[in-house]
Amino acid sequence: MGVRGFRTLLARALTLAKVEAPWLSNVELGPDGSFVIPSALQKETGSSEAAKGGGALVTHLLELLATLIGEALTLRLVQQTWPNTALDEPNSGRKT
Repeated sequence: MGVRGFRTLLARALTLAKVEAPWLSNVELGPDGSFVIPSALQKETGSSEAAKGGGALVTHLLELLATLIGEALTLRLVQQTWPNTALDEPNSGRKT
């Protein structure tokens, strides 16, 4: 998929997460997929709002990835990256 594909997925996830955390509208993506966050925004955004926005962003990113490569493979990749995270099995009826 490469950097370009990852950046595209991340950009879409960021767009979707802006509905839940409007402050994300001030965040931009660098060419390598890194976040460009204005220093004033870092000072203005509280930790609970930052956590809410980060959670929304990760959720949307994982949902998009699951759509592209399938839920089972996405789950395996997440478990490899974060081995101590408890996740539901695919198709268990609950969202991961």
